[in-house]
Formats: sequence, structure tokens, C-alpha cells
Amino acid sequence: MKQGFFLSLCCVVFIFSFSFAFAYEENQSTNMFTYVGQGDQGFELVNFEEVTRYRDEMVYNTCTRQVPYNEQECSYETRYRNECHNVPGGQDCRTVNDNVCSNVTRYRTECSNSGSTTQCRNEGGRRVCREVPGQRVCRQVPYTERVCRNVPRRVCTNLPSRRVCENVPYSERVCRTVTRYRTEQYSCPTTVRVPYTVRIEKVANVNFEFLTDNFDAVVDFRTTLLKTGEIKLQVVDRSNRRVLVLVNKRTDVQERGEDTIYNVFYTVKFLDAAEVLLPVTSGVTDLVLYTDELSFNLGNIVNERIFSLRVRIASEGIVKMDRVFAASELDLRNNSVDSVRAILDLDRLGVLIRNSQVYNISITPSVNLERLDFEVLNIGNIETSKTFNVTIPVTME
Repeated sequence: MKQGFFLSLCCVVFIFSFSFAFAYEENQSTNMFTYVGQGDQGFELVNFEEVTRYRDEMVYNTCTRQVPYNEQECSYETRYRNECHNVPGGQDCRTVNDNVCSNVTRYRTECSNSGSTTQCRNEGGRRVCREVPGQRVCRQVPYTERVCRNVPRRVCTNLPSRRVCENVPYSERVCRTVTRYRTEQYSCPTTVRVPYTVRIEKVANVNFEFLTDNFDAVVDFRTTLLKTGEIKLQVVDRSNRRVLVLVNKRTDVQERGEDTIYNVFYTVKFLDAAEVLLPVTSGVTDLVLYTDELSFNLGNIVNERIFSLRVRIASEGIVKMDRVFAASELDLRNNSVDSVRAILDLDRLGVLIRNSQVYNISITPSVNLERLDFEVLNIGNIETSKTFNVTIPVTME
């Protein structure tokens, strides 16, 4: 039996050695190995990144330029000269209108009514009088109106003889020297940006140190060096029980010309997931509520720094307490290998509990794996928090 185990272990070591040698000799960018209890593991990863760079090169092209030259140009231009002549004297006559006004007698018709008269006469032996209206009388009444009109008359002015000058246009041939330009070609040097490809080597010297020697675990490690220089680590737990893989990474970078060397150091620890998560998975049992104390059983707490406990006590819709406790704030007493008794002093916490009431108690144990000094690579779908609800009356002491 021992011989069989020794042969199997030798085969495993041979396979790992072969994997390591293959990764080293062939300059692979990915390495895979399996942890089965070894203390350390090392290998080299190589990858290449092709980067486009540019350099300036001088090339000769055909360029053009404008060359000046002089040319005689003639044309006719309009110019002006001043010419004068004598204008004999004479008369300057024009017609003007005079405004002539006079008084004119005109007539307008004016009418008026004469006053009424009373006429009387005898009729049938008695005197009868009646009033006869007057008649309308019209007559022509003279009045004076001033009437004005324009009366034309001829006015002449004697002009003396005078000298008159004016600009007279004429054409003249004018020649001048004009600068013109012609296009000439010539060979000219030009700087151009020429792309070229540089192959940059990325080398990663990767070393694993396993702090948990001979831990009962089977874990596959896959390390990949990307072209960008980023190093990715993936793990797959193939153990008989759930194992948490904790890693601390340190990287030193060295530049070697265009190439880069990464010295990567992984420190690895393994934790039994069932032990770490026991306060969450084992649940809350044997809960007892007194007026001054609350106590219950929890799964054993392996790491107090990552443990927290939320306790909520309510009755008839009124919340008496809702608080999160660290492990150091709890009175923890060992019950057995796998459990502890947690005790809360309600008097010290200022929580008033009455004997006659029923209380709804909610207890949520949590394990925060991010508080660990190492990064957990395979958290996955691990349940790190769970709430337990209990409705109980107060226990009489």
C-alpha cells in the first residue's frame, strides 16, 4: 500500500516537473499546475506585444515654387487736360411771376322773415281776428374780397464776357515694367512618418509559496501573462471539501530596454470553508430571553476579526434594539468544539424587556471575507450571511 502511494506521488511530481519544464522551455504565456501539498512552485511566462512605432525618414519629392520675372507692358490710358476759352457777354433773361392782389366787390344772398300781422273782420255779427304770418324776404348784399394771382413778367440781366475752363479726356499710350510669376519644379527633401513594428517581450518570473504545508486540498492554478503585461490568476477547487484559496500578490517590475521583466510573488493560504462559515451555516439554536439577558448558541468562530452579528428585538411593532456587534463586543463562552454560547447583557445595553410581552428576535451572523489580509479568489456563491427569526416570550427566572 505504501509502495503504491509512493509511486503515485512520484508520478504527480513528474507531471508537475514536466509541466514546469514545458512552460519554461517553450516560453508559454499560460502555466497550469495543481497543488497537492507542495511547499512552493515556480515557473517563467513569456508573451510578446507588437507595438506600432514611428520614425522620421527623409524622402525626395517634386516640389513647385513661384519664380518672379519682369515684363514690359503697354496700354492706352485715359488722361485729362485742362482747356479754357472765352465766352462773350450777353443777356440772361428769365420769366418770373409776381403775386398781384386787388379788392373785388362780390354779392351774397341774405334772407329774413317779416313779422306776423293780426287781421280782424266782422263775421255774422261778431268780430273775428287771426294772426297772419309774415313773408320771407331775400336781397343781395355786397361785400369786399381780396383776390391774388400770379402775373408773369420778363426779367433780363446783362452778363459780362468770361473765361471758362474744363477737363477734356484724351488717350495716351503708357508702358511700364510688371513683375509676374511662373511655376518651376525642383527636387525637395521631405520628412515623413514611417510606421514600423516593435516586438516587445514580456517575461514573468512567477513564484508560489504555500503557507499551509500539506493542507488536504487539490486546487488547480492557472496563471496567464497577457500581452499588456497584466498577470491573471485563476483557481479551481477540486478538493473533497470546500476550500477557500487566499492569495497575497507582490510584483517587482524591471525594464530591460524595450522589454519588461515581472517578478511576481504569490503567497497562498488555504482555509476550510466549512470552519470559516460555521457561525453562518450552523444557525442560531437554544435561544433564551430574560428581562436582562439574551443568550443563544452559534457555530464556532474561527476568525473573530471577520465576524459580525446583527441583533434586532421588537415587540408589538416597536423596535427595542437593532444593532451590529463585533465578536469582541459579545460574551462568548465555549459550548463544544463546534459551537459557542453568545450572551448579551440587555441591562448594560439599555434594552427594556417586560415579562408580559412576546418578542420577535432577528439574529444575522455574518462573515466578511474582505477583511482578511489575503484576497479570496474563489468566493463564488458562498453564503456569508444568514438571518434567523424567532418569536418567543420572556423566560421567567
